[in-house]
Amino acid sequence: MQDLTAARILKDIKIVIIDNPYKQIGNPEVKDLFGELVSLRAEGYGPEYSPNYLPLDSADFVVPQYLFCVDGDNGLYPIGGYRIISLNRCRDYLIHPPFLRTVEDSASQPHLDAVHAIIGQHSGPNQNLGYGGGFTIRKHFRQYPELSELMKELLVAQLVDDMEQHVFSGMLTGGIIRFKTDQFFQKAGFERLRWNSQSLEPIQKKSAFGEPVLLLELKTPSSWALECRRKHQDRLNKRVMFLADPASSLWKTAA
Repeated sequence: MQDLTAARILKDIKIVIIDNPYKQIGNPEVKDLFGELVSLRAEGYGPEYSPNYLPLDSADFVVPQYLFCVDGDNGLYPIGGYRIISLNRCRDYLIHPPFLRTVEDSASQPHLDAVHAIIGQHSGPNQNLGYGGGFTIRKHFRQYPELSELMKELLVAQLVDDMEQHVFSGMLTGGIIRFKTDQFFQKAGFERLRWNSQSLEPIQKKSAFGEPVLLLELKTPSSWALECRRKHQDRLNKRVMFLADPASSLWKTAA
């Protein structure tokens, strides 16, 4: 890999979307990017969690993967990325949604009731609930605060664009208390889940060995989130998209 300076990445970073990697694994570029995604997650999560924590699951093969890449010696090179679990895609492949399993494992009935209610609200025709997660940045590049801030802005800009283009009709996420990602998402307009007029407290994520997570829902993007979309519209227009067949691609009308 050629030398990547923060200045170069800030200038040249691209948004790359892979919709349903499994269906495109015959594409050499997608195959290479998915391998880099595995490396990215291992590098990003490994030092921060239990050695036995697996930052990937079966949903990763079929849900949309978002990468922040630069052109390297051997093609696109991911610096960071995240995923959005598509509820409809999980249903298509008979995958139990990982976020729903997290809530079930918590044994908190109010959280489970709240999540089931939201799922019910987004189960009609032309609706698709998304759950964002898995955001990570390669360890080497975390030393550059301006680069981390840019990737957070790009993440938010893409979230707003996905919602406005009806790729997703609703959005949930889980903010990790230890890393203050709950505060980041609330800055973007996410709100704590509520049940019976009460804000719900964090739950422990069993698959992450009890990591406290605050569940959040996006109803209306904040003014900052809308500004991120405006600020980075050019990068959104120039994003690289690897789409599955038009009949199943989430971006069949938005690309």
